[in-house]
Amino acid sequence: MYLNVNDPESSKYDVIDLITSFRIPGVQEANDETGEFTVIMADLETDELILNPTGEVVKFQFKGYIKIVKKENTK
Repeated sequence: MYLNVNDPESSKYDVIDLITSFRIPGVQEANDETGEFTVIMADLETDELILNPTGEVVKFQFKGYIKIVKKENTK
């Protein structure tokens, strides 16, 4: 399954790390068939996005063992 935060249904899903069983915060897009996902960085205290010196949002691309799961109690 592919998930992107621009999809109106994306708030109904979480991306889970299958090794730790924890939700991965800040995921902007994910594909659990390929294991690829992109995470943006935000300040934990202010929740503001972290920008690099050129003003772009800092983001990292990863490949791992992930699963996109529907949150409980969502319709």
